[in-house]
Amino acid sequence: MSGHLFVIHGDLTRLACDAVLVPASAEPDITAPWRSLFEPSRLSPRGDWFRVTMELPAEWPDPCRVARVPERSGDRDVWLVRTDAWLREPTWVAEGLAEAVRTARRDLRGGARSVPLIGLALAGTGAGGLHHERGAVVAALVPALDRTAAECGVDIALVLNDERDHVAVQAVRDDPGRDVLDERQLVEADRLGAAAADGHLVLFLGAGVSISAGMPTWRGLIGELAVEAGISPVDLDGFSATDAAQIVHDVLGDDRFAESMRRRFTLKRHSAAHALLAG
Repeated sequence: MSGHLFVIHGDLTRLACDAVLVPASAEPDITAPWRSLFEPSRLSPRGDWFRVTMELPAEWPDPCRVARVPERSGDRDVWLVRTDAWLREPTWVAEGLAEAVRTARRDLRGGARSVPLIGLALAGTGAGGLHHERGAVVAALVPALDRTAAECGVDIALVLNDERDHVAVQAVRDDPGRDVLDERQLVEADRLGAAAADGHLVLFLGAGVSISAGMPTWRGLIGELAVEAGISPVDLDGFSATDAAQIVHDVLGDDRFAESMRRRFTLKRHSAAHALLAG
C-alpha cells in the first residue's frame, strides 16, 4: 500500500503516530521543545540545549545519522536524526530525514495502523544552521519525503509549528486533485474550499476519525465500561449500542459513569486527521 505525505500546522510532540524523528546535533544534543519526548534521566542541560545520554551506533554521527532512543514516548518510537547543517547544503538535510524515515519504518516496534505514520519537523532551519535557507530546505525536503512515502508504504506527517513554514510547504506541493477530479468535482471542491476559508464550513464526523489517537469505537467503549461495571461484554451483544450503553450507565450510576467517560476521553495527543481538519 502506498504512503502519503501529510503537511500539518501544529505541535509534533502532541501528534499520535508510530514514530517521531527528533532533530539532534552530533553530540547528540536537542533543543528544549523536544524535552517532553524523553525520560528526564536521559537529559542533562547544556546551556540552551540538552545532551541525550544513550548508547549510539558505532557509525554515529557519520555516516550513520539515525539512532533510536531505548524508551518509547507513550506508544511512539523516538529517533534522533543528526540535522546540524552548518556549512552543508539543504539536500543534506532532506536526504538525512528521508533515510531516517526509511530506517524508522523498517524497525517499527508496534502500531495499529495499516499504514504506519511517522512524524517529523522542518529540521535544520532553526538551530541547525540553515535558517537563512528555509526555502531551499523546503524545496529539497518535500519531494524527498513524497518519494519516500510512496516507496516505503508509510505515511509521513511533516509538522510545522510556524504558520509561515506551513504556507511555504503547501506552496511547493503538487496538486494531484487537478488530475483525478472531473470538472463537476473540481467546481464542488472549490466551493467547499471557499466556504472553509470564510469560516462557513461545518464538519460532521464519525468516531473513526479519532481511533488513531487512542479513542475507542462505540462497541469498544461499551465493552470497556461493561467490564468496569462487572458485566461480561458478551452479555450485551444482543442489545443495540444505545440500549447497551444505558444498561452500563444504570449499573455504574451517574457519578461513576461520568468519571469513567471523563477518564477515557482525556487524551494527551491528537490524530493527524484532527490536525488536518483543524487546518
